[in-house]
Amino acid sequence: MKRAGVDVGGTFTDVVVLDEQEKVTEHKVPSDPSRLEHGVADGLLKTLGGRDKAADLGFLGHGTTVATNVTLERSGPRVALICTRGFRDIVEIARLAKPGSKLYTQKNVMPKPVVVRRDCFEVTERIDARGQVVAALDEGEVEAVLRQVVDRGITAVAVCLLFSFRNPAHERRIREIAARVAPSLEVSLSCEVWREFREYERASTTTLNSYLRPAAARYLANLQAVTGETFPSAALWVMQSNGGLTSAAAASEQPVRLVMSGPAGGVIGARYVADQTGLGDLLTVDMGGTSFDVSLLQSGTASLVDRQDVMGLPLQGRALDIMTIGSGGGSVAWVDGAGQFRVGPRSAGAIPGPACYGRGGTEPTVTDANLVLGLFDAEVPLAGGDLILDYDAAYRACEKLGTRLGLDPVETAWGIRTIVNAAMAGAVRTASVRRGLDPRDFAMLAFGGAGPLHAADIAAEMGIGEAVVPAVAGCFSALGIAITDAVHDLVHTESMAVDSGASDTARRHLTELITQGRDELRQSGIDDSLHHFECSVDMRYLGQNSTLNVPLRQSGRLDSSAEAFHAEHLRQFGHHGPDEPVELVNLRVRAVGAIGRRASSVESAKPSQPPIHGKRRVTVGDGETATAAYYERDKLSPGAQLEGPAIVSSSDTTIVVPPDARARVDGGGHLRISIPKAQGGRA
Repeated sequence: MKRAGVDVGGTFTDVVVLDEQEKVTEHKVPSDPSRLEHGVADGLLKTLGGRDKAADLGFLGHGTTVATNVTLERSGPRVALICTRGFRDIVEIARLAKPGSKLYTQKNVMPKPVVVRRDCFEVTERIDARGQVVAALDEGEVEAVLRQVVDRGITAVAVCLLFSFRNPAHERRIREIAARVAPSLEVSLSCEVWREFREYERASTTTLNSYLRPAAARYLANLQAVTGETFPSAALWVMQSNGGLTSAAAASEQPVRLVMSGPAGGVIGARYVADQTGLGDLLTVDMGGTSFDVSLLQSGTASLVDRQDVMGLPLQGRALDIMTIGSGGGSVAWVDGAGQFRVGPRSAGAIPGPACYGRGGTEPTVTDANLVLGLFDAEVPLAGGDLILDYDAAYRACEKLGTRLGLDPVETAWGIRTIVNAAMAGAVRTASVRRGLDPRDFAMLAFGGAGPLHAADIAAEMGIGEAVVPAVAGCFSALGIAITDAVHDLVHTESMAVDSGASDTARRHLTELITQGRDELRQSGIDDSLHHFECSVDMRYLGQNSTLNVPLRQSGRLDSSAEAFHAEHLRQFGHHGPDEPVELVNLRVRAVGAIGRRASSVESAKPSQPPIHGKRRVTVGDGETATAAYYERDKLSPGAQLEGPAIVSSSDTTIVVPPDARARVDGGGHLRISIPKAQGGRA
């Protein structure tokens, strides 16, 4: 049976199908926001080769932007929060901390919660820090609150009570009462969404989950219906922000885990390339239609974080460490009120899209600029033949903006490209240099529909000597989704000093988490023989606020974890206190169902000269042009070597090899660009 991965983006839906021999077939189709689930089925059928091949599909991994879009657009329903009496303002007060970029702003810059204050309801109850009931739950109050919620027309409720991560009894009782008093309500409990301390972050995450549930549940139900009918043999899995798959039912219950669903697929795909190439240290850049995502792999392992910020709101839970900015192929160029030339973060999206798409767009975008600069061939269809670029429309859009700036259309296009490259280089700098890492120690892996167009320029700016464009570049996140495992992350907060008796407590809670993880994998239909568990702990020096995550043996012994904590503290901060008391804060278990695939390394290929499809003039600098050789990627066999300036085109992406750079195709079909102008690094 074949495996498929589908990544629904704001501009395109990417589809990848793998057969038993790991041969990859890819297809890119425009996204239609009004019928996303049908676009998934249509893209799969095109990639498989028609409806008569639909029965060949046995596995379907899906990355979705539904949760992301609802969060960004604030298009979710009205939600309510039920909290402990006296804590109604928990999401309004937040942490009273301004972001660094807003330190000197006098206006209120606190993020706007998804639940308004008038819809925050208090109930009498209290559980203390040890999990003991101090005040019983007033069930009559709960019934009155639930009726009030229904009377207001609210359909989704978040429940976040103090110390419910210690003792969830009161939260679960509220859900039982809701099932009787108001069965139409969708109820999210903080003890199930994320069972960890820090009440504000837990409340923010739970209310966001309630906010996302109606749209996510509706979309996933429609997707299951459409794909179940069209592909009866295919099991549907949904990609999570943590880089693992979950069932559609679990994703519907906890859509807050899907916010970085698509970008996570790209990071998992990077691990696949790392296995093939032996490049363990990779800096990944994913440029699509609306955003630019950066992540790091060290020794083939992606970094995880325990908190994300989504539109300024904290979201607790394990997720791949991905930084996102609003720079994509559809990013619109504009002039601000001070007359400054700007690009993004607003995107033209799929509809109307860039001016060159011919769907009604008139504003110049990054894609339009690249077309005017000669980096696209207007005669070559994109998106699997579904899209013909209109050069004249792109030129007119740049001309219109250039009139305001006093620039000609080509100068305007070059300005757009320069500005967006600078923004993306800044994101790479933040993801590496500001974390104490030297980007020159990494190779850059570039993918997405627009990533390979800009990768060499960004790499040169950052001193990175090698840029790698994977064989399935334009649909790379879909590839990662097709090959990853099922993953459930679990946590238990247990704040205590690491002493002689701590290991016994850790072992007991670790066993509970592993049992819970095994149950969740079984509910997804994954056989016990495919289960494995990765254990870790969050530790800190006594008196610290922040923690570091280090591995933990399944035996639960904490001595080696404490040693690892000291070493990690030294690595990250340049100092440590091996004689200082260490505190355990959280125990974590990653339950993995090994249903994915890992790549094997590939052999090197003999050098060869590929056929040149043609030549054309391209703009390579401010007022500087050159003649670039033009290649078709499907004609480049392993071992092919080319000199810059060169353009390599395929139906899903375009690769730019700048002047003085060289490129070769390795045994896995990945195009590896050496950039001699980069200072240091691998070149």
